[in-house]
Amino acid sequence: MGRQEIIEFPAVLLDLASGKIVSEFHHYVMPIEQPVLSEFCTNLTGITQSQVENGVPLGTCLGLFTSWIRSLSDQYQISFNTDVPGKHAAFATWSATVKKVIMVLYGHTVGPLRVPALDVLANPAE
Repeated sequence: MGRQEIIEFPAVLLDLASGKIVSEFHHYVMPIEQPVLSEFCTNLTGITQSQVENGVPLGTCLGLFTSWIRSLSDQYQISFNTDVPGKHAAFATWSATVKKVIMVLYGHTVGPLRVPALDVLANPAE
């Protein structure tokens, strides 16, 4: 088995007050080291060869993600810099089996964090 690569890059902006997803980012990424997905990988992730072949290079995906983050910062007036006054956001990761999602969290919470949106991510409607 060769080196592992990123083949999917999903992220959501989650409002902590409501637990609702307010924005989503998702791209498939073209693998370079192993351009042909193994049967094991496809069975594990559900990602097809066609999806990655129609994906974007990782550098392009990261640029698109950066643009998405900047647009969220402008639209929701949030900052990832805690030295700046106002609403703050933070990155968190979440996974259900092998599905990994980068969550951008904003808002305020007191006490334990319960996020109903995670149930949606774990069991998306087909």
